[in-house]
Amino acid sequence: MPTLLAVAFVAGVVTALSPCVLPAIPVVLAGAAGGGRRRVAGIAAGFAVTFTAATLAMAAALRALGLGTGALRWVGIGALAAFGLALLLPPLGGAAAAALGSVARLGERIPRDRSGLGGGLLVGAALALVWTPCAGPVMGAVAAVAATGEAGPAAVAVLGAYSAGAALPLVLVGLGGRRALAAVGPRARGLLRPALGALMAATALVVALGADARVTAALARDVPAYTEALQALERAPGIERELAGLRRGAASEIPPFLAAARGSRPGGATDALGLPDAGPAPELAGVTAGFNTDGRPLRLAGLRGRVVLVDFWTYSCVNCLRTLPHLTALDRRYRADGLTVVGVHTPEFVFEADPGNVGRAVRELGIRYPVVLDPAYETWDAFGTRYWPTTYLIDRRGHVRDLHVGEGDEAGSEDLVRRALGVPDDAPRAEAARAEAPPPHDATITPETWLGADRIRRLAAPQALRPGEMARYRAPARLPADHVAFDGAWLVGPAGARAGRGAALELAFRARRVNLVLEGGRGSAAGAGAGAGRVTLDGRPPRAGERGRDVGRRGRLALAAPRMYRLVDLPRSRAGRLRVELPPGTRAYAFSFGA
Repeated sequence: MPTLLAVAFVAGVVTALSPCVLPAIPVVLAGAAGGGRRRVAGIAAGFAVTFTAATLAMAAALRALGLGTGALRWVGIGALAAFGLALLLPPLGGAAAAALGSVARLGERIPRDRSGLGGGLLVGAALALVWTPCAGPVMGAVAAVAATGEAGPAAVAVLGAYSAGAALPLVLVGLGGRRALAAVGPRARGLLRPALGALMAATALVVALGADARVTAALARDVPAYTEALQALERAPGIERELAGLRRGAASEIPPFLAAARGSRPGGATDALGLPDAGPAPELAGVTAGFNTDGRPLRLAGLRGRVVLVDFWTYSCVNCLRTLPHLTALDRRYRADGLTVVGVHTPEFVFEADPGNVGRAVRELGIRYPVVLDPAYETWDAFGTRYWPTTYLIDRRGHVRDLHVGEGDEAGSEDLVRRALGVPDDAPRAEAARAEAPPPHDATITPETWLGADRIRRLAAPQALRPGEMARYRAPARLPADHVAFDGAWLVGPAGARAGRGAALELAFRARRVNLVLEGGRGSAAGAGAGAGRVTLDGRPPRAGERGRDVGRRGRLALAAPRMYRLVDLPRSRAGRLRVELPPGTRAYAFSFGA
């Protein structure tokens, strides 16, 4: 636990050094400009305590009252605007201080705050309510626990350490601003304070309009993702295991509100749609970035009157990728009739939580409908989702009427959409060219094969697996069917494995297509070349009719952005033995297959 707390503190510092901190800088500079010597300490304390409380407790309390978590954000926006106006217009600030002094005597003389502590606490609290961090593994794990209401002492301690770490760079900004202000003359200070007040008020306006998220998402997309390298400590195998222990899975495999609706209406609903009514859909929560949203926050409540398909997916999931042509076709055909498709990107792997990676995937996949990033699983848990992909049908009143797990039955899904929209039977249907056919349900293809210690199955190894340390392995000469083996140096973590010197994966498979989720070494976070691997099939480089789209001549595998790579694309399904040699630093997560 002490190690996890230290890592959480460092993770907070790293987050506050990312582009997500930019909207906070004007607030800290302006807040630190006034008040006494303890103003900066008050900002730090108010920020850390409020951010921790808002994440763990306040959001749950608001949900219990039937309010959205956005209510907290608007409180913070209002407070920031008030502080900015008080600095911009000194008489207004004096009147506010006098009013505060007449009503707030709780045993201490907080109102006449000559030390600056009280004002700093309020500025820090307001900042915490509007700040959206770039969630890494630590923040993601704790936020997911908070969303389910299962946060215990360990989660509180971890988030407290994270909040303290995030406050440290803000303290340095505030102290630097105060020193710079002290170095100028009284006349210049008299001009700077109103200017900083105007800057704080303008920041409140920017946050209210949602432009802060748009700016940080653009920076995360267009600026090299240096935080990916800084967050490497959070992804260490031992830390990932401790973070996983903070979060417990839900007991039910079926979203609970849908299970209840189906149980209470075994014969189906009586309305024209002929489907169970599971009640109002949960609101989108924990969203840290949006794509194809015109820069505005997306809310399901704002889509009342339209039929909505909410699709939970992730861009390295082969099953999800196979459903995208169908969803794109529905969006293209029925958008004018009142359909909105919303993609909720809930990451399975760490790199899929990076908004730059997700934005790149959305563009490359040609997705035109809105997509939101749900890195902490808050929306996933609110819906009770358990699998990728899962699609929910929401009627015009905002009620969930059906869900579809996995691939297939595109015609049936379209029928439900048409009925919900009231489209005439003779109206044209959507046309989608499937990227590839899903494997038959009775196909004897190799099942999905994970490479992390927590989920690996069918591992062929003469020696024991040694999770958490760089160890050398030797693949056996003969592999049982559907088994995988490590060869060379590997550091196996809970969710994946990192390649060392001479690293390779050996796989005995039966399939037509073989995919592997990979995250390259240096340079991959920015999308630059991250080295190359080599693929052999049955002891030789794959031929022209056998190579996957990501494999070149002589079996060369060029690694760039972290994603799913197609290694093998055979004329028909058959058995084979695959060897994938990877450069040091590459992370391998899972094999998937197609027939």
